[in-house]
Amino acid sequence: MKRLFLLMVLMMVGAVAQAAAPKEVTLEKFIAQKEAAAKKAGKEFNKAGAEKQFKAKDKNGDGVLSGDELVAAPKAPKAPKAPKAPKAEDEGSSEE
Repeated sequence: MKRLFLLMVLMMVGAVAQAAAPKEVTLEKFIAQKEAAAKKAGKEFNKAGAEKQFKAKDKNGDGVLSGDELVAAPKAPKAPKAPKAPKAEDEGSSEE
């Protein structure tokens, strides 16, 4: 009984996730999304970079990113932050 319930829940979650995912994204829509994300983050938008990302994801070259191409192209991981340098102690501040 528990297995049946779990199977039903997994099927519903999969259906919801599939319905929520965009089916197709054109180059224009992709660029608009990237531009909006850059604006929201307060960063400068690079149209040429967005076009390059789109072309890299568009595996079949049809000019549209399908659901499979969108899922198959995860976001690049963020680069780790450099460790902070240790604070130097004041060597010459002691009075002799």
